[in-house]
Amino acid sequence: MDTPFSREIAGPEPAGRPMPVDDDALLYEAEAAYLLGESVRTLQGRRISGDGPRFVKFGRAVRYMRRELRHYAEERLRRSTSDRGQAA
Repeated sequence: MDTPFSREIAGPEPAGRPMPVDDDALLYEAEAAYLLGESVRTLQGRRISGDGPRFVKFGRAVRYMRRELRHYAEERLRRSTSDRGQAA
């Protein structure tokens, strides 16, 4: 399946640099939000509420590992709108 996680993305560069493709790469908020298909504000809100992907913090700087974003997205795969996923 061809997804933003599985290929290098040509076109917009959300953080003004080529998007890293390494799973251990640390991505800026804009890049993480772009890969997840949400706004930076939504990603920030999820981080504050504890409902977002795991992140790395260096002082005030927040970064996301590409593999953590993939894991976060895969945990939310559903077969239907009534599928609540696995019990936590």
